[in-house]
Amino acid sequence: MAVYKIEKCQSCQKYQRSEPSPKTPGTCPKCGTKMLYSDNWYISYKHNGKKYVEAIGPQKRMAEDAYAKARVLIREGKFFDKAPQTTWRKAVAAFKQEYKNNTSPNTQKMYNHSLEVLAPYFEGYTLDQITPQMGERFKAERSTQVTNSTVNRDLATLKRLFSLCEQWGFVEINRIARVKLLKENVSRTRFLTEDEIEKLLAECGQGLLFLSVLIALNTGLRKNEVLTLTWKELDLDDRFLEKAGKGGKVVKIPLTTTLYNALIAFRKKQTVMSQYVLPAPKNPSRPIRIDSLRAFDGACEKAGIADFRFHDLRHTFASHFLMKTGNLKALQEILGHSDIKMTMRYSHLLDEHKRNAMEIFEKGVMNK
Repeated sequence: MAVYKIEKCQSCQKYQRSEPSPKTPGTCPKCGTKMLYSDNWYISYKHNGKKYVEAIGPQKRMAEDAYAKARVLIREGKFFDKAPQTTWRKAVAAFKQEYKNNTSPNTQKMYNHSLEVLAPYFEGYTLDQITPQMGERFKAERSTQVTNSTVNRDLATLKRLFSLCEQWGFVEINRIARVKLLKENVSRTRFLTEDEIEKLLAECGQGLLFLSVLIALNTGLRKNEVLTLTWKELDLDDRFLEKAGKGGKVVKIPLTTTLYNALIAFRKKQTVMSQYVLPAPKNPSRPIRIDSLRAFDGACEKAGIADFRFHDLRHTFASHFLMKTGNLKALQEILGHSDIKMTMRYSHLLDEHKRNAMEIFEKGVMNK
């Protein structure tokens, strides 16, 4: 049987080759569970005593043509042994070594998580066997479980892996490049008013929660960037903060007087020194964990603030910065946006701010 599909047991993961019939697949000879056909058609042939197996694609006709071509090449003496095919595991190992040395800890964490999610779909295949249809199936199934942005992060990891493997010669054609990302929802820009900021800070006490909120409100750092902030990243003499953010991009942010005074006061009160500005209470050698700030939700509730997340503190900083300064370029640099278009989503606040100012101006003129 030179052209065939593979039956796979969803229970014990047993595989066997099969010529599909109009009927449904058979049952697993090991556990009796119903088998499922693979998406791809395979071909197998021998040359000089060596067996070759290739995944061709979802159409039987394509597989038959590929098999016929291989036989012609063998008969005419034009068939040459192909380089060993790269397995998914080998590709992942090489990819991990690459990003371990060239990306930030946050990016490494994202890649590691995405590879865990991708493994059940692609492990057991070689890169040449992985098709765009398999990428589309992953996208469809994953999108029923998480948001489109999360699916896109996983797809970006898959695309990056294949792109590098193509550069390294592990695969001739990067077919995953054809898989398109999902359309993401427009990010919200929920932010607090000055009055809400005062109420929230009043409910945060004077400990780690208060300082974490104050840092976010005065710098626009993301939650994980706030929690992992170290004293080495703070230049208290020149009053600057220098932090590697998303994608390893380093941002330099001047410290406001409010934040500077709070940091100085907090450091004087510390009884156990730590490299982290916000150390874990039970283990100061580690940064505070995200789940340790669950009190944030409680503080929001007490302050009467609904539908508000810690990340929205970043939007709050950006919104007030732009309304007070009007400096879009400076905001882009502080937020670490590589593209000004990402910062432009706050630009509507400038129009609103100018409209309010014009109303005040108009009332003043009319009163005269």
